[in-house]
Amino acid sequence: MMRRKLFFLLPFFSLSAVAQSVSLLVGDNYVALPAQQTQSEVRPGWRIVDIQLKNKVTRYLAGAKALQLADARPTFRIEPAEGQTLVDYAVMRLAAKRQYRKLRSPLLIANAYTRIEPAAFRITPQGDKYFICQPIQALDSGQYVIVHLAQTPIQPLGDYVVYPFWIP
Repeated sequence: MMRRKLFFLLPFFSLSAVAQSVSLLVGDNYVALPAQQTQSEVRPGWRIVDIQLKNKVTRYLAGAKALQLADARPTFRIEPAEGQTLVDYAVMRLAAKRQYRKLRSPLLIANAYTRIEPAAFRITPQGDKYFICQPIQALDSGQYVIVHLAQTPIQPLGDYVVYPFWIP
């Protein structure tokens, strides 16, 4: 019985293992971007005898738009967690659908992304643990997420923790 309770609580502890903070500059204050976990859907492929072929996995975020609005050159304040580096973070554009936003590929590193590094962002340290990051070029309008590329997937389907925002 105790084992079942611990197994039930395991997904919640996995979210806290990625406990860094990502904030967005709105006006003169930084507003925390809420972490959101992707949801996965597996569509079965062809079944020949007892062999399953071509399963399709889709990773998406609920809702047509993110809650946080940003301008074309947003300013982020990122605090990497213990053992993480800033270069492992990236900005990724999502495909927008009517009811949801989805990753273009189910594998995180197979998607197109821009790493948060000096070649693409103006980065200045703030204190001992924060970095202020602003893209050098303006981002196109659309749905975006900030994601830690080296994170371990959550749940058996391999969901990820992301920080969504959108640019009108």
